[in-house]
Amino acid sequence: MLSAHALRDDPDLTEKVASHAKRRDLSLRHKIAKKEAKAAAGLCFRDELKQRLRVLKRLGHVDDDGVVLTKGRVACEMTTADALVTTELVFDGAFKELPAELCCAAISALVWREAGPDIQEIKLSPACKDAHARIREVARAVGRHVAECKLEMDVAAYADSFRPDLMDLTRAWSTGTSFVDLMKMTSLHEGSVVRAIRRMEEVMRQLATACQNVGDAELREKFESCREMVKRDIVFCPSLFL
Repeated sequence: MLSAHALRDDPDLTEKVASHAKRRDLSLRHKIAKKEAKAAAGLCFRDELKQRLRVLKRLGHVDDDGVVLTKGRVACEMTTADALVTTELVFDGAFKELPAELCCAAISALVWREAGPDIQEIKLSPACKDAHARIREVARAVGRHVAECKLEMDVAAYADSFRPDLMDLTRAWSTGTSFVDLMKMTSLHEGSVVRAIRRMEEVMRQLATACQNVGDAELREKFESCREMVKRDIVFCPSLFL
């Protein structure tokens, strides 16, 4: 069998065998390096997971055994807005203290993420200004917990990410202002405002579901009322061409 092999009398046989051996050695090293890299990545993710779990424990979402608590159950429902800050606002009593139209305004700050002027330059009504200050205070507290647990976090930038651009606009919308008059109050594009209001309604629905799951009927009814206040007119038409 070997005597019939095509390479038997090849003058470069020794060189080709050495080249093949080198190739096999490189292939083996590649597999080992790939395995080690995967293990290292897993170690990094494991460290990050421990840090994130530490944040949840500090905020009261899970207990020392990792069992999900009431706050954690509420946070699990939040997929459209920042779960940690929104949940803290729920348990901080912020939404219970605010009238319904200001709840709507506050939720707009949880979903609006488009760039705009410096927050200090945005003119707000006193009521919306106070509500936004409370949101920023809660965000800073959450951000500090995250940073102290060794996760990457710029606390100031995190607090600034909850922008108040739509707060007075949303308050007006929730009290019955027409869409035409609403757009006269802002230079924002109609599509951006429509998308934002739709996202607010989704957050309100998630909050209502979360409150129902934890047995807070009063707050659930309040968020359902907020939904009814914003879910109206052309913003929620199936098609804008109808």
